[in-house]
Order: sequence, then C-alpha cells, then structure tokens
Amino acid sequence: MALQMRDLLAGSIDTLPGDKQLLELLQARIESNLSTIFHMLINDIDLQALKPPTAAVEYTVRLAQRDIPLSSLTRAYYLAQSMFLRIAMDEVERLELPDGRRLEVVRGLANTIHSYIDWMLQVPWNARSKVKK
Repeated sequence: MALQMRDLLAGSIDTLPGDKQLLELLQARIESNLSTIFHMLINDIDLQALKPPTAAVEYTVRLAQRDIPLSSLTRAYYLAQSMFLRIAMDEVERLELPDGRRLEVVRGLANTIHSYIDWMLQVPWNARSKVKK
C-alpha cells in the first residue's frame, strides 16, 4: 500500500519534486504514518498519546526548504486518506458483519484517519517555522 501511495502522490502533485532522495523520504513518511495509524487502530491508542513520526516531520522540513507550498502537503495527505479509506472499505466489506456494523466500522476508521491527518497537518506549521533558509 505504501508504494502505491507514493506513486499516486508523486504522480498527482506537480509541486512535489521527483528527486530520488525526496522520493525515498516520501516513502519513509508514508510508511511511518501508516504504521502509526495501524497501531492506533489495532491498540486503540489515543491520538494525544502519539508523537509525530520523525520521517513525516523531516519530509515536511525538506519541502519547506524547497519552498514547496503547504497546500501540496495537505493535498498529499488527503489523496492518501482517500486511497486508504477505499482499501479499508473493501476490506470491511469482506468481513462477516451485519450491514449496520460495517457502516459503524467504516465511520470509526474514517473518524480516526481524519483526526490523525488533521493532527499531522498542524505539526508541519511548527516544523516549517523552524526551517532556516
């Protein structure tokens, strides 16, 4: 899933440069975010107990150093969210659950993912303010 997301983001957002080092860091950012989200979901971890993944923060700093607008990062998170939710909904559909329960699971996933992304998008403002050009 992480490689698919990286390819989607790299191909969909014009302002994300395609240099090898940045693409590798983008891959690490995606993997660290997915790992954190999966741990949240599996272990019912509260968002307030988390620290932003280092790779995600570092990627944001690198974008800021290249004067790439924050809107590109925001768009990347929402494109990845959309992909994640499509895959998750397909998986939930395969579960042997009553229809009402499936919808409840999807709502819970969507709320968790949205909260995580909203939280992560607040981190870049802090990280970007620390960038020295």
